[in-house]
Amino acid sequence: MQNRRIEEKLGFDLIREKVKSHCRGVLGGKRAEDLRLETDPNTLSKKLSELSEMMVLVEKMEAPTQPEYEDPDQLLKKLRIQDSYLVEEELFQLKGFFQIFDAWKTCLKEHEEELPNLEPHILAVDYPSYLQYRLEETIDEHGLIRSTASDELFRIRKKISRLKEKIRAAISGALTDAKKKGFAHGESEWSLRNGRFVIPLQVAFKRSISGFIMDYSGSGQTAFVEPRETFTMNNDLIDLMQEEKEEIIRILKDMTSECRKAEDGILGICELIGYFDFLRAKAFLGQDIEGAIAKTYTEPGIDIQEGRHPLLFIAHREEGKPVVPLDLSLNSEKRILIISGPNAGGKSVALKTVGLLQYMHQCGLPVSTNEESHFGIFDDFFVDIGDDQSIENDLSTFSSHMVTMTQALRSAGKRSLLLFDEFGTGTDPMIGGAIGEALLLAFNEKKCFGVLNTHYPNLKKIADAEEGIVNAAMLFDREKMKPTFEFTPGQAGSSFALEIAKRSGLPDQILKRAREIAGQDFMAFDQLLLETQEKSAELSGLIAEAIKDKQEIKRLKKELDSRNKEIKTERKILLNKAKAEAQEILKAANRKIEETIRKIKESQAEPSETKEARKKLENFQRSTKPTSEPQRDVKEVKKESFEPGQWVKLKNSENVGTITDLDSREATVEVGNLKMRVKLNQLELAEGPTIDSLTGSSGKRRLKIEEGFDSEIDLRGQRVGEATELLYRFLDQAEVNKVERLRIIHGRGEGHLRRAVADILDQNGAVRKHYHETEQYGGDGVTIVEL
Repeated sequence: MQNRRIEEKLGFDLIREKVKSHCRGVLGGKRAEDLRLETDPNTLSKKLSELSEMMVLVEKMEAPTQPEYEDPDQLLKKLRIQDSYLVEEELFQLKGFFQIFDAWKTCLKEHEEELPNLEPHILAVDYPSYLQYRLEETIDEHGLIRSTASDELFRIRKKISRLKEKIRAAISGALTDAKKKGFAHGESEWSLRNGRFVIPLQVAFKRSISGFIMDYSGSGQTAFVEPRETFTMNNDLIDLMQEEKEEIIRILKDMTSECRKAEDGILGICELIGYFDFLRAKAFLGQDIEGAIAKTYTEPGIDIQEGRHPLLFIAHREEGKPVVPLDLSLNSEKRILIISGPNAGGKSVALKTVGLLQYMHQCGLPVSTNEESHFGIFDDFFVDIGDDQSIENDLSTFSSHMVTMTQALRSAGKRSLLLFDEFGTGTDPMIGGAIGEALLLAFNEKKCFGVLNTHYPNLKKIADAEEGIVNAAMLFDREKMKPTFEFTPGQAGSSFALEIAKRSGLPDQILKRAREIAGQDFMAFDQLLLETQEKSAELSGLIAEAIKDKQEIKRLKKELDSRNKEIKTERKILLNKAKAEAQEILKAANRKIEETIRKIKESQAEPSETKEARKKLENFQRSTKPTSEPQRDVKEVKKESFEPGQWVKLKNSENVGTITDLDSREATVEVGNLKMRVKLNQLELAEGPTIDSLTGSSGKRRLKIEEGFDSEIDLRGQRVGEATELLYRFLDQAEVNKVERLRIIHGRGEGHLRRAVADILDQNGAVRKHYHETEQYGGDGVTIVEL
């Protein structure tokens, strides 16, 4: 569907011109002129995918430079005429098309993975590569036939070159002799007349040398004479030049014959160049409007996010003025939008923005929205914007509106988009409002989609009462008495007529009388609209602040998560390092023990040798003890005092472990990853290890086994930062005390503390699983942890 009147009403004709201005040649320009609405979702999707790739190519990759090119139409027509041949200039033009095609082909081959929708266009062309080679061989960079185009042409041009040298030498000698004799002026130079070499003589001496007069100067004071000695050589030169011309024509005919055989390939190349020129122009339009490729609904519907009128955006950017974006949605439940608000408040701009963006999207163009916007497919557009009155056809403004409404009533349906500005105006307000109301109900019954502007209160009331119709308002700043151009869906807007009239200087008595005439009901309704808008503006401000706070919380949480990951990584590195060092010490100890045993065996248990070996081993043990290991308090206990779970150490050793099992004489002690059976009389009670030994860090609080450790912690009333610190300590202490089940009370609230607790538990390697308590014991206000 293409309707030039609708396109002019929406401003799409100017968008088309902007696309055309970016085209480098007539082929792309023709495609821009033929831009039309697409109603098939698959075809539109394909066009937008190709455009998306071209935008990426233009903005982020090295797109081929598209030179200007001529219209190949006459060239192609000439090819179809039998016995005609292309001249040098036309072959040069054709060579240019091959070079442009080759540049695109090379580029798309390099980026075939990133541009899967563009490369098939190249592959689809029946590319006559041999013809490109012949053109390169035949036509030079200046558009002339190369001397090497054929052996015969090379021979002829070589003879011409040599003959010209002989003629120049002869003509220069004749001129020098004439100057000596005073027949020619001292500054004179030889020249060509009718393709023959001549010398300029003063007319009085024109017959003073043997030769032929070929021409006279415009003043008649100079005669151009061909000396007799160059006459024969000039004749020979003309003959050779004729031979050259005939050979060039033969080459041109031969090349034309080759081109005629490859006509389909040439046509394919030209069409591709035109299409890529057009695609490139659309991509540049996207840069002009800072636009994006929106998503497509297969069904009718509109979801505009951060939408701006593209032409207004360009104009305001040049003037350094901002454009207030709008968010607007039409769907199956909210199909018709009634926009109200003050005059010059942006109602018409909002309506045109919706219509133009929808039209641009369905024409396969980028739109001035963010990339999350969606546009459905509409089969018909019915537009009533501005004044279509016609003196010629005897149509008034109202009549022209009614003609459009009648057409819409007759033809519009579920896949139609109505765009009506100043809906119901042009006649008596009472009748206009009534007709507008009847039309609105009819369009709603037909399930049409639409955006309609109005000042009529009855239409605003219908939007609140009827399903499928919704109100929207353009906001107005009552303090500054200026429109804000902000679009707010879900509420009707006041026209602010009385306020604007008062600001304009209208006397109070006139305004008072106007209120009386309008009546109490109308004034009460308008006052309600004013109050609603003010409350809405206040609410919008609060929402904006809440969004800002939410974003800040999200940022802080992200920083916390990042720091937790760093701490976890650092802890892992330190633990791995400690394990590696322990393994090295153990290996060294084993080597020392083996060496001592070997020496004892070799000395055959000589007391002195054995004593010396043992002394060395004791010295080695002392050297491998951690110098910074804090002293632990050791208690003398009876055998029956030991219990599973206690921390103990071997006498004369600093290694600390826990008792996992024991009988009357021995205990199983777990030291790190090692388990050993030790006699009870070899054990001493000891304090649990410090946090240093658990994490490999230093200077931190010691953790001890606590008798009666409370496995429940209450974090309610704490800030997230304070609660986080308490929770880390609680989890570490629980791990040292070998507690298997924990209960964390954090409350419900807004959920910030609950989420922080869950994040910490997710990142703790000692936590097997965590889940919320049952509803009767606190629900999601309490988290159960299993270690």
